[in-house]
Amino acid sequence: MSESHSLEVYDKDGWCRTYPLQKPIIRIGSDSGNDVVLENERGDGVASLHAQLIASSENGSDNGAAYRLINLTDTEIVLNPEGGEKLLPRSAVNVSDAFTFIVGQFTLKFHTGSGAART
Repeated sequence: MSESHSLEVYDKDGWCRTYPLQKPIIRIGSDSGNDVVLENERGDGVASLHAQLIASSENGSDNGAAYRLINLTDTEIVLNPEGGEKLLPRSAVNVSDAFTFIVGQFTLKFHTGSGAART
């Protein structure tokens, strides 16, 4: 992957960690074997394997999407919290720069290498 992508993770108390996304499939969940680990000690409501980010194979796909977020659980994932959108269970959505979503009590924000990250 030529561009530098990352995922910022915030817990309910404001703790933050940035994960570089260097693989075509990124696993997100509470299990320690995931690429992005959302630890039970930092927040509730996260399945062992909750979601995946899969690199988009289409350059220039709609909205400049670099990844697709796939909800692997039976619960909804809140997307762009201010807009009140939700990702239904077993569904997917394109992810582009500054895309924000909530998994359990964690807020995750996707960044591409193009442009400055916004908070």
